[in-house]
Amino acid sequence: MFLLTVGEAGLSEMEFYLWLFVLLAVQIFFYKLDNPREVVLDTESYDLDNVLPQAVMGLLIGLGLSSFIMLFGTYRGLPSPSYALFQVFFVANVETLWMICFVTMLGTGNAAVYLWPVIFGIAHPVVRLNWFAGQFPLESFVGFAYAALMGAFFYLLWMGHRYVSETWKPFFGSVTPWATHAILNLIVTVFLFSLWGLTLVPI
Repeated sequence: MFLLTVGEAGLSEMEFYLWLFVLLAVQIFFYKLDNPREVVLDTESYDLDNVLPQAVMGLLIGLGLSSFIMLFGTYRGLPSPSYALFQVFFVANVETLWMICFVTMLGTGNAAVYLWPVIFGIAHPVVRLNWFAGQFPLESFVGFAYAALMGAFFYLLWMGHRYVSETWKPFFGSVTPWATHAILNLIVTVFLFSLWGLTLVPI
């Protein structure tokens, strides 16, 4: 319902993420009323010693993923400092929080894990603004595929500690997808990448 509403409202990027943050807070509030013993954001057990290795891992992954765009994309100029900070500390943060809350509240063992990439893909402007208006250009499907794939990848970065050896566990957690996301968001504000007339980045 939220995505349908904002698709019609024509909200700015900042308004979209502000309302998304408010919606998440409301969802967490009502979820905790019904599930007082459940933990949505487990901040107490988070080891602060893992912040740096997870941030570094996210930075390296983000630079690796965006290297092709930096090499072959069109340079658009640096964003303003305020917009760069907005992308790093608000957009990437809210979307990471959205992923954690969405999967946690619906349950990591059920369809939420598979539904999350679909929701994340639809949330991007090139997809929701077109699809909810009944328009289905090719670039919307490309944008959906890219965003959905990244949504699944962000989930794996968050839960990566389950699948790696003890040596690598400190490098995967909630900070890893945030740092990766932040770097990617910054790169796509600086570079434009088109292929066969389709704008692939930014979406």
